Amino acid sequence: MHLVKLNKALTDAEMTISLNPQWEKAVSAFQIAFQHNPQSTEVSRKIKRLSQLSKEKIRAQEVENIRSNIDMGKHLESLKFELSEKYETEEGCKEIFSFVVDTMEMAVKTWHETAKVDARVYFLLDNEKTQTDKYAPVVNIDKAFESPDTHSSCYSFLRQYAGDSFSRGACLVVPKSIVSYPQVTSCYFL
Repeated sequence: MHLVKLNKALTDAEMTISLNPQWEKAVSAFQIAFQHNPQSTEVSRKIKRLSQLSKEKIRAQEVENIRSNIDMGKHLESLKFELSEKYETEEGCKEIFSFVVDTMEMAVKTWHETAKVDARVYFLLDNEKTQTDKYAPVVNIDKAFESPDTHSSCYSFLRQYAGDSFSRGACLVVPKSIVSYPQVTSCYFL
């Protein structure tokens, strides 16, 4: 009688695992089988493996929650203070701060999802003045840090682009791995 229950429990557990190897019912089914045959190393080994898979699934969900709930604003409080000193209106300060936070959060989320970040400058274009058919809110700059000449040319181009497009702000997003020149980066407010 015990052998029939043991075989039934093992069959149920194997079926559960084939449907979803991380399903908690699989562990429960193996634990029932283990109660009927505590000397079975195979059942014991599968219980440990399923428990590990369950822990890994929980950890992966926790990491995903952390990745999807990025709050750059709390890390940029000093920037908010600095912006409030540079802009006369609170509205202008909030707009720039939100733009920087949104841009950085988007870059971090992209990196979490793809393990890649493209070198770009994001511009906060003026809705009323900017010719949107002529100026895009994003400029790729993947070659900008290869040499002093390309860096200088890119910097000049971006300053001109910001002025011509009536941009109210810009945010540079670049992976550190492509920065070969200059070795020290500076932050400029336009």
